[in-house]
Amino acid sequence: METVPTFTFTAGRAKARGKPQEGKRLLVLKGSTALKSNTSVRTDRDRDLRDELLRSGVLIPHPRDAELLEFARDHLFDSASAACGVVKDGNVSGPSSWKLGSSSRTLKDFWG
Repeated sequence: METVPTFTFTAGRAKARGKPQEGKRLLVLKGSTALKSNTSVRTDRDRDLRDELLRSGVLIPHPRDAELLEFARDHLFDSASAACGVVKDGNVSGPSSWKLGSSSRTLKDFWG
């Protein structure tokens, strides 16, 4: 069985880790962080999803940083862009923003 690589996305102090899944979905891993609020670029595109993740306990207040949220468990997003939108609290092109380690290889490159 082939090992699925872990990609990262960073937005300010938030850092999320995710694994690509079938159907160009993305599994964001437990312990990843998200900005609590990003007033400089905030948009409503992913606001409903973000609010649902907070209500359901997938996103919780970070225990040591009041400006961050933390993923309490893994969460499967329908798209890499939706995952980025929740992490950054703003619109982002997910396939181009998730990077493999310190390389310049993106999720877009991985999916081909």
